[in-house]
Amino acid sequence: MSSSKISRRQILVGGALGAVAAVATVTPGLAVAPTPIARAWVKAEALRVRLAPHGDAIGASFRSGGVPGWMRLKGEPYALGETRYGLLVEILNAAPTNRTDLALQRRAAQDGEMIHGPRDWAQARATLAERALLLAA
Repeated sequence: MSSSKISRRQILVGGALGAVAAVATVTPGLAVAPTPIARAWVKAEALRVRLAPHGDAIGASFRSGGVPGWMRLKGEPYALGETRYGLLVEILNAAPTNRTDLALQRRAAQDGEMIHGPRDWAQARATLAERALLLAA
């Protein structure tokens, strides 16, 4: 590969690293003591990158039915997708401790896994988390 070309994988890895950096920038001391929500988000983004090479198969599988495409596959794509989905649910079920957590919960609720799956539940969880954080303040 020529040094002037950037692969799709490099772009995805860069995006995931950017998301991690953004979380670290917004939350002082995150590198030392991230919240459970922030830790789960970083793991979910890393899994997104690992799922990227399976994107064509996942997309084709999604178009054949209304569930996230990884659910219809076997092996690595299924295992990665299932783990990532579990992390998104964990994020949405967690109690936010700060505004960064709340922002990550909103992003999790807007993730394609949730939009093409339990959209209403995900949105409701993010709204409840916001209310709880505001009441605790």
